[in-house]
Amino acid sequence: MTDRLHRNFARSSFTIETIDNVIFSEFTGQWAKPITTHYVKAIKDKVYGFEGMPWFHLVLLDKWEMSSKESAEAFSALGAWCYGHNIKATLFVHQPNPIKRYQLEQMIPNKATGYRTCFFDTQAEACDFLATLDTSPPNLWNRRVMGQR
Repeated sequence: MTDRLHRNFARSSFTIETIDNVIFSEFTGQWAKPITTHYVKAIKDKVYGFEGMPWFHLVLLDKWEMSSKESAEAFSALGAWCYGHNIKATLFVHQPNPIKRYQLEQMIPNKATGYRTCFFDTQAEACDFLATLDTSPPNLWNRRVMGQR
């Protein structure tokens, strides 16, 4: 299963792409409640399509500039919802940035059993890590880079 969704707002945008049971999200700009509301709905729609199967979320954040308080609260609620819908790991990818990392850690709700949150500098490192997990798809990095779905 592969598909791609892109949405633009005044100072921000997101792209969501799925490859098998992995959702790739890329954020740009400053996030406020309106874009977050659209993003949360789009993620939930994708997850419902997994029909209970384990899944992973790889989030690309190099172009993300932070979130408003209301947006951060919505992300925390989404995280809790994801725990109840069989997410196995969220992999955040961004160049080292202590402020960004701090805000992300504040938005992550209490951990669920069998769930992992990881931080990586590159998308390749995140895909390599995913390859070590039991229920991740094979050759994910090559398939994403080469466009082989």
